Amino acid sequence: MSETKSYKLIKVAVDFNVSKDTIAEFLSSKGYKIDAKNLNAKIGETEYNLLVKEFQGEKIAKQEA
Repeated sequence: MSETKSYKLIKVAVDFNVSKDTIAEFLSSKGYKIDAKNLNAKIGETEYNLLVKEFQGEKIAKQEA
């Protein structure tokens, strides 16, 4: 059985140092539907990997600060 990992929207927003609305907007533009009003909304591994590619720079900047 293959289990896919899920990530809470608010945790991902904090990790990447961007707003949950920014994440929802970005994923919407890629064809994924995310409920930005729900802080406990979860995203899958595919969506998370897209966010890594897009927002990795913000995460690095946050770590260096």
